[in-house]
Amino acid sequence: MPRRRRGAKIVTSADEEVLDENPLEEEGPEKEPEEEEEEEELEEEPTSPNAKRKISDLKDLIFLGRLEEEVDFSGFKFKIITLSTGQQRKLVENLMLLSEAERFARVRDYTMAQVIESVNNVPLEKLCTDESIEDEHLQRLSVISGWQSTLVDFLYKSYEDLFSRSNEGFGEDDLKK
Repeated sequence: MPRRRRGAKIVTSADEEVLDENPLEEEGPEKEPEEEEEEEELEEEPTSPNAKRKISDLKDLIFLGRLEEEVDFSGFKFKIITLSTGQQRKLVENLMLLSEAERFARVRDYTMAQVIESVNNVPLEKLCTDESIEDEHLQRLSVISGWQSTLVDFLYKSYEDLFSRSNEGFGEDDLKK
């Protein structure tokens, strides 16, 4: 792709114009007037109400695509959620610390310790009866490990369904837009 010299206007917090000294820049299509207006909006002072709203909108991206559901099992209400990329990475990191045999046996427990937020509106870690455990993740894991496998299997199936629905909500066509 051809390269050419181009200076770009940079607006500082004091609204002084400075010429960008980046000598080489990819040549791209000319911008539409609407795109130029959007760039001007982004150059607003961070203290303006529009800038604060935009920061808030960006923070909302954290929860974009996140689903949660309350699942009833024998009169107990379990709040389950889908995991963020960071939470999924942490889950895999924790699993990789285990031996292969342990990993296979505990994958559901570890997953459920991450995806169950609460039982009857009580945070999962608060249900831990072992006061010697101080780490929140280990408290959550202790609670899950004490449950019957039928309950864990039921909740895991509910999580799989929730996870599938979250993936259906953002198909390939949505990602291309």
